[in-house]
Amino acid sequence: MPIFPRPIGLRRRTPQWAWRALKRPGAVKRRKPAWFWVWRAWRLGKKPAPAVKLVMYDDVNVNLIPKNAPAVAGYIGGSWPTYAKVVTGWPHAKHLSIAVSAAFNADCLDVEDRDARPDQAAAWVKKQLKLRSQHNGYNTTRPVVYTSAAFGQRLVDILEKAGLKYDQDFMWWSAHYDPRLGEHICGPSCGFGLKVKAHATQFTDKALNRSLDESVVRPGFFA
Repeated sequence: MPIFPRPIGLRRRTPQWAWRALKRPGAVKRRKPAWFWVWRAWRLGKKPAPAVKLVMYDDVNVNLIPKNAPAVAGYIGGSWPTYAKVVTGWPHAKHLSIAVSAAFNADCLDVEDRDARPDQAAAWVKKQLKLRSQHNGYNTTRPVVYTSAAFGQRLVDILEKAGLKYDQDFMWWSAHYDPRLGEHICGPSCGFGLKVKAHATQFTDKALNRSLDESVVRPGFFA
C-alpha cells in the first residue's frame, strides 16, 4: 500500500494494462504516459524525488561568473555582446542567449527600457517559434521574454492578446530583487497583480558578494 497521500491530479481509474505493468514494466509493450510513472511510484510506496531548480548567472563582466556555474546567460548585440564568451568560457554549462533588440534572434528577448519594447515582443516570439520549427539551434524549450515582476503580467497579457499562449508558446524570466524573499520564483504571492508563475526569476544583482546577477530556473526551462 502507498505510504504517502495520493498525488494531486492523478487519475482515479487506472487501466488494466497499467496494473499488469505495475511490477513488470516490460509486460506491456507500449510507451507509457508520464502519469503512469507517478502512479507506479505512489503504488509502490516510492515518493518521487523533488524537481531540482537550476542556478543561472549573467553579467556584462563575465569574469565575475564562477567557473562552476551550472547555467550562464549572455547578450547578443548591444554594447556588451557576451554570449560568445560564456559559451566558450563555460562549455559544460547550460547557455541562454539574450537579444537586446527585437531585430536579433535568440533564446530570450530583453523587454525593458533602452532594449526591446513591449509592443515588439509578440512579433518576436512568433518569429522565434517559426524559426524553431525549422531548426533546433536553441537552448530553451520555448522562446523566453525577460522583464520585471512589476511589468510581468502586463507583458503576458500583451502576448496572450496577440494569440500566444503562456507556458505553451512562450516563457517568462522575471526580475525581482527583494531581500525579504531572497531566492524565489515569482508568482501571485509576489503581488504586482501577477496571475502566473514565472519560469525563472533573477532575484539578486549581488550574488556571491559581487556585482553579479543570479537567477533560479524551473525544471523544463532548458532544452
